[in-house]
Amino acid sequence: MLIIPADSRYSKNSSAFVTWLLVMLNVLIYIGFQINDQVVQAEALEYYLQSDLPKLEIKPYLKHLNTPERAEDYNHFQEILENGRGANIAPILFTMQADSAFLRKLHGDQVITPEHQDYDHWKLQRRKFDSLYSKSFTFSYVLKPDQPSVITLVSHMFMHGSIDHLIGNMVFLALIGPLVELALGPALFAFAYLVTGLCAAAMFISLNMGQATSVLGASGAIAGVMGMFAFLFGLRKVRFFYTIFVYFGFVLLPAIFVFPYWFLWEWLQYILNDGSNVAYEAHAGGLLGGAAIGGMANLAKGRQHHERIDKPLEDDGWETDFRQAVTDMRALNLQKADRSFLALHKRKPEDLRPLLQLYRITCLLPPSPLLHQRAEMLLRRLPDDRYSEDQRQLMAVFDEYFKRSPEVKLSMELLLGLAAYFARQNGILRFDEVLKALLQAGCNDRRLGEALKHLTSRSGLPPRKRQHYRVLEKRFFPSQA
Repeated sequence: MLIIPADSRYSKNSSAFVTWLLVMLNVLIYIGFQINDQVVQAEALEYYLQSDLPKLEIKPYLKHLNTPERAEDYNHFQEILENGRGANIAPILFTMQADSAFLRKLHGDQVITPEHQDYDHWKLQRRKFDSLYSKSFTFSYVLKPDQPSVITLVSHMFMHGSIDHLIGNMVFLALIGPLVELALGPALFAFAYLVTGLCAAAMFISLNMGQATSVLGASGAIAGVMGMFAFLFGLRKVRFFYTIFVYFGFVLLPAIFVFPYWFLWEWLQYILNDGSNVAYEAHAGGLLGGAAIGGMANLAKGRQHHERIDKPLEDDGWETDFRQAVTDMRALNLQKADRSFLALHKRKPEDLRPLLQLYRITCLLPPSPLLHQRAEMLLRRLPDDRYSEDQRQLMAVFDEYFKRSPEVKLSMELLLGLAAYFARQNGILRFDEVLKALLQAGCNDRRLGEALKHLTSRSGLPPRKRQHYRVLEKRFFPSQA
């Protein structure tokens, strides 16, 4: 499941100068310095295979791996050699090149010693290979747990392993970066971004010390930005985009609510996907670092950050106008309030509040077709989320409308949609209200039969109710009986 903030109410009011600078820097480094690395590594690999280096180095390296801690790598590489795939030693070579402990011994003449009969020949070929391999920008500036440096602690945050890796990270940064930059300001955001990247690196190093591995990518720092976002925005309701398998949509949630999910997801992936190429532990470290920075920022300059976040929402006067319209409604100046809420809805159609107020005004007036029209507008927005605040309010509208209206005048399409929705949610009482309206309207649409069939297949349905639905299904939709 993916869940990420996508709230234009905030992001459109952020200059996002640092965010876009970071995006451009990552793109430029990949295009300008990394894009030819695969060619460089292929040339180095070809030279290695054609030289005598495999005969001299592979067996000593396997001997180096033959320890309980490195048993998995040892068994895998031994299988490659035993199954006649010795020509495909690229995985062994690249793992060896990332193994700082072995390379120190190798370059220190502790593996191929000066007394070895092929020492001079090996030394010459190894220098040639090292010269070719060192032309790889990625190899030179990636972060290795056993050989961290001030340069690689920073440089690894701006490099990526592939164009897909780059695009994925930059999309996340472009979505969430402006929100945090809005809260912190450009300078503090740039500093915090680097610090959370270092937190991610620290977590990776601490859990991979002694391993022949390396890490690169902006995802640790971006995870830190996500942690900062959760704590800076706190209980503010933010619009999130989510995907669950093939389903996707938007939901309004307090920002802090998603932090436990993000952290647990990364940590579980780290535990369950041992050997993965994704550095989930670095993501978790970045999230924790970002959460700490967000929390400290709230304590140090909470009011300033809150003003930066909240002020843009009122810059266009929408919130002020909304409050004035509510005041007019409470003073029973209903015509003025009605016009104001209509104008507010046109200015911000995604906000549910004006529509709710328009419906409430209609309920205060004598019965008219307007009641049915506005109920229809609201109930078409009923989200498929059982726990959202919007759903709670829309359910209240549904209950009030069906209680108030002796004759339901909603469109057939909406009623069929509501029938399917309540069938999925197992909302029997509300389903019965919709079913009654559909039957009174003479509905013979196949979708109602599918909703009935779905309910009769659910466990926990009272026997008499199940029998009633089956009778209706057979009566109106015999082909589905």
